[in-house]
Amino acid sequence: MTTLNALVRAWGQYLTDLFDWKQLVQGVEPVANSYGLQYKIRNPLGRYNESLTIVDMSSLRLSEPHRYLAELEVYFVLQGSGKMIVGGERLSLLPYGVVVVPPGVLSVIRSYGSLVLAIVHTPLPNPANHIRLGYHDPEVRAAVALLS
Repeated sequence: MTTLNALVRAWGQYLTDLFDWKQLVQGVEPVANSYGLQYKIRNPLGRYNESLTIVDMSSLRLSEPHRYLAELEVYFVLQGSGKMIVGGERLSLLPYGVVVVPPGVLSVIRSYGSLVLAIVHTPLPNPANHIRLGYHDPEVRAAVALLS
């Protein structure tokens, strides 16, 4: 838990001190996908085995339900608000909020219009461990119902 606390403290401080998230993505080409506009940022803290992605969900209402089999995800709310289901628990996403998603746990997000998140993965994400879940899955249906 000490390692997780150190991660949250380090990234939280960096992101809080950041005046505007748009400075961080300046010059980075976004990729449009089922999470919105995604900006893969070179790790500005140089922390071993951690990656930073900025996700602008302002054009989406609902993210793609997914889980990572081996990676921890830490979400930092940079702008806007929304709701998030993490393993069946409904959480509010508010500015400067932090949500931790353990490996293997389902997550899905509802954006309320201008949601922008910073996501730190550790260890570095392996595409083979990223499981996209369809809306036909009973666990996903239950999670989406909690977001209504």
